[in-house]
Amino acid sequence: MWSSPATIKENASSIKKFYTFMYEKGHVEKQAYEDMKFHLKESVPEYCEDCQIYNDGGEYIEI
Repeated sequence: MWSSPATIKENASSIKKFYTFMYEKGHVEKQAYEDMKFHLKESVPEYCEDCQIYNDGGEYIEI
């Protein structure tokens, strides 16, 4: 499979580490950094669930 819940979590972790580095170096403003962390925290579980449904052969319905 091209993607799995585990790879989604790994990618989210990499993005968070990258943004942390960029924030620490002063290239990303605090609000953008905090927004990104919030978005990942709120969205990754849904992304993982949707991915698992798709990988299990279920129908993905976007609302």
